Amino acid sequence: MKKTIFYEIKKGFVKGACFLILSSLFGCSQPLQTLIELGAEQKAQQAQVVYQEKKFSLLLRDAKAGHIKGDKTTCSEVRVRYGEPVLEQKAQAPGEKTIWMYRKPVAFIDSSKVYLEFDNRERVSSVRIEESRGQ
Repeated sequence: MKKTIFYEIKKGFVKGACFLILSSLFGCSQPLQTLIELGAEQKAQQAQVVYQEKKFSLLLRDAKAGHIKGDKTTCSEVRVRYGEPVLEQKAQAPGEKTIWMYRKPVAFIDSSKVYLEFDNRERVSSVRIEESRGQ
């Protein structure tokens, strides 16, 4: 009789252990998958920030060197070469100009800024650089 009780206890323990292992594996699969996806999303965001910083550095360099020519550079060329502006103020009335502002993607305050004005033909009419205090 003692052997039978011990056997039943052991059998119940093995079943319980198997249940706990399987439930922990399958029960944690969704949170684990979420964490994996979150990590991948963070890597993608970091890559996007690096990409935008490179585009802004290129724009700042070109603006300082005078490569963005008024009346020769179109807004579509700017968008393709330097990416989307951080801020876009569209002309509201005839004679007003559209203004685009670029800056570093994560340095909101301590970043140089480049302002591009476009005329009604969507060509650059002026370039203004506002240096940050830290640079």
